[in-house]
Amino acid sequence: MNNQDDYQINRHLHINTMLVGNEQEKILIIDDLAQTPNTLVAYAAQENGFDIHKGPCNFYPGLKLKAPTKYSDNLMPVIKKIIATHYDEISPDWEMHKAECAMSLITIEPENLRVVQTTPHFDTANPYQFAVLLYLCNENHGGTAFYRHKATGYETIRRNIRKEFEDIYFKEIETSSRPKAYFTESDDYFEKIGIVNPRFNRMVIYRSCLLHAAHIQPSSVNPDPRTGRLTINSFVAFQEN
Repeated sequence: MNNQDDYQINRHLHINTMLVGNEQEKILIIDDLAQTPNTLVAYAAQENGFDIHKGPCNFYPGLKLKAPTKYSDNLMPVIKKIIATHYDEISPDWEMHKAECAMSLITIEPENLRVVQTTPHFDTANPYQFAVLLYLCNENHGGTAFYRHKATGYETIRRNIRKEFEDIYFKEIETSSRPKAYFTESDDYFEKIGIVNPRFNRMVIYRSCLLHAAHIQPSSVNPDPRTGRLTINSFVAFQEN
């Protein structure tokens, strides 16, 4: 049986920052996050609970499984401190709320993708929500790429511009003939402005309103947690007290 020590976070973390696009949006990259990452892979491999995501926005092209509670409990205070330190507008005194912490596997073949799954996307228009993604796969799987919407020039979709962006975006996907493929490189509508390559036990943190897409490789469509594109996706939101 696993215990709390199986899911400890390394105490001395080296954090790299990357700025992308015209907006110079900050992305954090942390290597060697978990003390025993193979324990997380073993947990995913022995569980039978992977299922189609049933959240309010069912756009994830694959399966999800609730992450170990002990991992989440250990991670959250570490993440709160890191985000409050590296994003100036976030105060350490603000409340942080966890929206989700789930293991994820890419399993949908390109020909079965929905149209909205073939473009970059944003998770929320709240600039105080962050995606916290841990790669539990090797460098042969695609990382995470970030994009600029060419028609508007927007790279982050915040509340005040969301309607304008979505009006144009949905008109584009209705009138264009998009290939059934995972989005990776630039096209007529989106320009790639940066990428974080995958590495086992690497974490990437970015605002959920930043346009992004998983940089999927053909070998990444794989339901086996031991060889597929296994990640742990967490979302946290900050609120001023």
